[in-house]
Amino acid sequence: MFAKYISDAGPLGLVIIGLSVVAVAVVIERAWFWFFRGRPVHALQRNHWLKELKLGSIPEPGGKSPEARALQYLFDHYHTGDDKILDIALSREVRETNRFLSLLDTVAAAAPMLGILGTVIGIIQAFGGMKGDAPDTAVMVAGISVAMLTTAMGLIVALISLVSFNLFSARAHKRQIETAELLQEAWVAVSNLKERESEVDSRSPDLKPVGEAVETDEQDGE
Repeated sequence: MFAKYISDAGPLGLVIIGLSVVAVAVVIERAWFWFFRGRPVHALQRNHWLKELKLGSIPEPGGKSPEARALQYLFDHYHTGDDKILDIALSREVRETNRFLSLLDTVAAAAPMLGILGTVIGIIQAFGGMKGDAPDTAVMVAGISVAMLTTAMGLIVALISLVSFNLFSARAHKRQIETAELLQEAWVAVSNLKERESEVDSRSPDLKPVGEAVETDEQDGE
């Protein structure tokens, strides 16, 4: 029966089915991403990372969550001292969490428009069957079928795409904000750590090796 509906919907019905395949593929990919790679980082883990930084050591976040990946990028490049790495680290995860969402948004917008176009074409086809003294009921029924089926198909695909887009967008936005906040806290801690390292390095030339200090004292005694 489903195949018959697709056949009755005509070429536009096939286009809408194609869009539905794209939408389902994106939904599956995003669901896989958030289930396996985008699980939220526990507050205890976040606090542990920040605590290690304050104690003077660089933690190894590990994991594949957006927060862990952004922190790892920050720790790998913090020695440059350029705060632009914060933007780079965040933009990498924004791109990752928003991947394919624009495609899902496009499907949500295009599907109902194609459905309306199918409605117009179907109505034109139906009126074409009314020409002459003996209306062609077969043509009229076929036109009405195209109009109704394409409208229904377009609306169904649009609803699925729109709901999925809003869910994934909201989750991505929430995690992006959390990642940005964590990066800011980590950057402050890393900057303090780098300042302490610089202070130690600046004092090192003033400290003479033990052997050299003893020789200097002996020469002063002579």
